[in-house]
Amino acid sequence: MNNYTQDYLLNKRVKIFQPTDGYRASVDAVFVSSLISKVKKGDNILDVGSGTGAISLCLAERFKGEGVQIVGLEQQSNLCELANLSAKENGFDFLQYKNDDIFKTKYDFCTFAHVVSNPPYSENDFISPNQSKALAHNFNQTTLENWIKFMIKMIKPQGYFYMVNRAEALSD
Repeated sequence: MNNYTQDYLLNKRVKIFQPTDGYRASVDAVFVSSLISKVKKGDNILDVGSGTGAISLCLAERFKGEGVQIVGLEQQSNLCELANLSAKENGFDFLQYKNDDIFKTKYDFCTFAHVVSNPPYSENDFISPNQSKALAHNFNQTTLENWIKFMIKMIKPQGYFYMVNRAEALSD
């Protein structure tokens, strides 16, 4: 991957690599990562649609040394590659990103203590001419309802669900 930038999150405590042109993390990722609580030693966390890894990188920084395992699922292979590069650069060996379609994944259901996502947020807005941004921001392959159903299936009994989205999507 040639065209990427090296950026930072959390007051430069976390290094993140992102494409120069395409999907880039926003403040939403930092915000939703701050909501995750009740993480216990040995818990596992799933970041659905992880993009460049901003949510899970912030979580890795926050919970390093706690014995947690974090997995990011991302459909776009170039974003997954950058996210893995970021995890390695930050020394987060307990964080790994898998290039996978959430509706074709082989992960067992009910296996994660915490499931988090910043899913695509629009069905009707202008679709970016940049394919990576369009895939990350616009629901063109599924619906928010289906995305949420997948997330819920991945949560262990007594597990936790975290998501950020537009207020208009609350009924979904």
